[in-house]
Amino acid sequence: MWRLVFAVLAYVLFAAHVMFHGLGLALVAAVLIVNILLFVPRSWARTANTILLVLAGAEWVRTAVALVHERMMMGRSWTTALVILLGCAFFTWFGAWLLHHRALSGWYRTGSRSNA
Repeated sequence: MWRLVFAVLAYVLFAAHVMFHGLGLALVAAVLIVNILLFVPRSWARTANTILLVLAGAEWVRTAVALVHERMMMGRSWTTALVILLGCAFFTWFGAWLLHHRALSGWYRTGSRSNA
């Protein structure tokens, strides 16, 4: 179950990203509420979380491209921003990948709690 920490932190990080861009507290709350799905022991919940985390990672990449482009046009340094945002994307995708770890697969498939 400790492997879920990565997905939870990825959602919290993404909620901070949404809040930074001023997309509204309702969307921030929705992103955080999705964390509850991580603890629903059903295969559809794992699939939904995987899709949402992959999309969140894609949003990090989209933001990285936009920010790098903007900084290049202004003649400012862009490498640090690129490394940070791509790090966020890979962390998010790593959290999605861990949902399919062998230790969690049994829990999501059967719906029973195990000591993973």
